[in-house]
Amino acid sequence: MNISTIQIKNFKKLQDVTIPIQKDQSIFVGANNSGKTTAFEAISKFLKPEHKEGKRFDVYDFTIYNWSRIDELFNELQELQSQISKEKDVKLLLQEFNEKQKELEELFPSLKVVIDIEENELHRVIDLIPKLDNNIKQVAVYQRYEPKDYIEIFEDYKKACDEAKRMKEILDESYQDRERIDNIKAEVPPKNIKDFLEKDNKLNRYFTIRYYLANPSVEDDEFPHEAINEFDINPLKSLIEVDEINAQRGLTDNESDSEFKVTKRISSQFARYHKRFNEENQDLDEHDGAIMYAKKYAEHTIGERLRDSLTSLITPLETLGYPAFGSPNIDVEPVIDIIKTIENEGNILFNPDNNKSKDLLLPESSNGLGFQNLIYIYLKLQYFCRSRLLMDNEEEIKPLHIILIEEPEAHLHAQAQKVFIDKAMDIITKDQPASLNSQLLLSTHSSYIANESKFNNLLYFKRELNKDNHLAKVVHLSDVPMDPRVNYMRKYKDDEVGEKELRNYKANERFVKKYLEVAEHDLFFADAIILIEGSAERILLPQMMKNESSYLSSKFITFFEVGGAYSHLFFPWLEALERPTLIITDIDTVQGSGNKTKTHTTIGDNKISKNPTIWKWFNDNEITIDNLVRYKNKDKEKDNMRITYQYKDYGEDAYSRTFEDDFALTNKELFKEMSKVKGLAQKFKDIFIKYDNINEDVTEKLFEYVDNTKTTFALDILFNELALDQPFKTPTYIKEGFTWLEQQLKKENDKSGDQ
Repeated sequence: MNISTIQIKNFKKLQDVTIPIQKDQSIFVGANNSGKTTAFEAISKFLKPEHKEGKRFDVYDFTIYNWSRIDELFNELQELQSQISKEKDVKLLLQEFNEKQKELEELFPSLKVVIDIEENELHRVIDLIPKLDNNIKQVAVYQRYEPKDYIEIFEDYKKACDEAKRMKEILDESYQDRERIDNIKAEVPPKNIKDFLEKDNKLNRYFTIRYYLANPSVEDDEFPHEAINEFDINPLKSLIEVDEINAQRGLTDNESDSEFKVTKRISSQFARYHKRFNEENQDLDEHDGAIMYAKKYAEHTIGERLRDSLTSLITPLETLGYPAFGSPNIDVEPVIDIIKTIENEGNILFNPDNNKSKDLLLPESSNGLGFQNLIYIYLKLQYFCRSRLLMDNEEEIKPLHIILIEEPEAHLHAQAQKVFIDKAMDIITKDQPASLNSQLLLSTHSSYIANESKFNNLLYFKRELNKDNHLAKVVHLSDVPMDPRVNYMRKYKDDEVGEKELRNYKANERFVKKYLEVAEHDLFFADAIILIEGSAERILLPQMMKNESSYLSSKFITFFEVGGAYSHLFFPWLEALERPTLIITDIDTVQGSGNKTKTHTTIGDNKISKNPTIWKWFNDNEITIDNLVRYKNKDKEKDNMRITYQYKDYGEDAYSRTFEDDFALTNKELFKEMSKVKGLAQKFKDIFIKYDNINEDVTEKLFEYVDNTKTTFALDILFNELALDQPFKTPTYIKEGFTWLEQQLKKENDKSGDQ
């Protein structure tokens, strides 16, 4: 048994999202404020509402953009209810009431869960099966947070509104300052149904979660959410156990704000574990006897010492007449509480030298926060898993265990993050019977965790603006459709029949997934993405961005090194992410005829680009340099992406071909002044000293010298920039790209505003 799909509607910014859940672990990734934590909150509030740690709903769990319509519908329903109570022929009124009630309920928070089942589990879900069918593979439950009794809400809301009306009349009668009084009257509660439900947390008094039989098929029509399909009790209560580890985990100094005080987190969790699985264990042995003997002996010994101390303390009270007749004597009877002893920080110690000497032991607060956090999460998981299995009757054990972990990377160094995500399921499923299942849902901002996860497990939460409403959508990255026409062009002499077709099957999809698994990147968490060609750009572009735009420097911009030969393969995937994406690539000029050899860039000579990314962008595999140079900015922009490449005429038909020679042409004077250079940078310097003016001869020489020593070239630039205390200039095509990127992010910022 496992959850395969969770559909959340009208819960905060999750107005309508469908989240595919993997059988083992699902990793929620995405930028800040994209809905990951909101999804966890919805799952927790709906799937563990009756648990002692269950969270209560509040008015801000409703999608904020729905409240204006909710208020309108409540008022309309209230008016219809009033008419129904007075009229004799109410058929049409009831019909209108039911239609508006249905519309209203479609705006309430809801969660639908689809569960995959095996044949031997049918007896567990017999009440969820819509029809008798031994071949059924899925069942579903729809949960909605809705009013218990509309009439009660109408009556109480009307009373509150009448009281507000009376208060406004009193204000009018008592004060003359009309402008001030009008402002005060506008704030008299309740201003609307939201205001009414928010005060004194009336929401939880009037609303409850109702459970309905649902259709597990997304293709077919949903079952009506009516009384005929409603369950009297929570049908998932006996099926699903939900535990969660929140992001904060007591990492604050304020004990009231955390589950456990920071200096005692491990101690507290270990005490909780010991009490549940050791102290309350009914199978006693000689160890328990030894503990009891030691405990009572210590209590007796300490008691004798304390009585001596107490006697000396209270003797002077006799001079004050205590104890008088009938007054009780003061005594002391110490009790040693093993649980409180464990919780004392001094009882969980760390040995920095891993030896047996007790002189070097440190309290847990002296150990690194990262290790504290790792140990704490481990103990939590152990407690969750063992608690679930601690049942006398195996049938009482819930077959499905959902564990939510929010941002486990807090205070964990990179290696620990990688190890954790790799081993988490091993910890959770250890000693778990084959008939049971556990699913881990984890949210993260860590590229280490995301990169270490299986690509199929990644769920990307993205921010979306819909009619000025800030919402969230979920993309299963593995399901993003790629270009089926992409194939490996290379021909193999020894290909047997079918081998070429097999190698080309989903070539685009397989390449992108593999590259994203092996390459270090922050694509899932970035505000914007910049695709670059190679190492020289990777070293120099961050400094260029800092020089050109303080605004971009304040954003999380990730540089993704992939190269012009492959950047286009990521286009469908980048479109799905919907993050502003700048593609910085090279024009890569070649001869337009013959064997299409590399050459320096000129116009009017039938030269073309050999860059597949440029081909894909302009849908032309023979695109000429003449056209590329003439294209305007609007030709280089598509939705959330923009391409930029070398096009500037530096004088007398002098064009660049790559990042390196364009950078050199932009910084001609800087190269002349460089003193400590070698390799490519030295060659460029020699050219600029030899030639006073930039012309085609210069660009041809630059092209001839460009080689593979690009990393050394970039390091030479950085060194000499510091030595000369003279910042280098940003090439025009890159500067224009930065300008576009800044504009895109500012548009988002101007429209920002979230719940």
